[in-house]
Amino acid sequence: MARCCVPLFLSFQDPLANFNVPRATYEECLQQIYKDLDSASFLLPFDYGDIAEGGTVPAKFGNVARTDYNRVYGNNFRGGLLSGRIAMAVKAKTSIIAASPAFSSGNTTTWENAAHDAAAILDLINGPSGLAATGLEWYGGTPAIADQINGLSVGVNPRKYFGEPAGRTTPRVWKGIIIRLRCSATAASTLLKTW
Repeated sequence: MARCCVPLFLSFQDPLANFNVPRATYEECLQQIYKDLDSASFLLPFDYGDIAEGGTVPAKFGNVARTDYNRVYGNNFRGGLLSGRIAMAVKAKTSIIAASPAFSSGNTTTWENAAHDAAAILDLINGPSGLAATGLEWYGGTPAIADQINGLSVGVNPRKYFGEPAGRTTPRVWKGIIIRLRCSATAASTLLKTW
């Protein structure tokens, strides 16, 4: 049985539009996601940042002055907006999930597709050897952040969502390093095999 996702609206809908449309299949939704992410990769800057004096605006932005480019895509927007690099990473993650045994029925995404999408990102840093050997710290280990993250499993957030057994009465204490992505070159090269 094919999985259904959401209705796909690919054009502007006014208040009088017919919103009673059937849900798209899982495959149709995936293909639209891939298409939108490919468009984003093409249309957005690869990374946000100022172009130095004498530098050239990328040709895909046409005849735009360097100062105008910097005003729209410069350093002021680093880290806050979707970039071409992020769109590529989201596509790789989507492909890996779609190819996994939990989601592979009802779509045509294969492990080969997922590997190609992941390789496109890894190639930007010269392959798995470009990954940090000791991992990447996403959040600092300050006491204030530790208290905030440790408090997530209290109140309306069930413990099971944060990796704690249902019967556990004392919260898990996160010491020093809050959240780390640890991935050695060996682990990265076998990631798709063990997923």
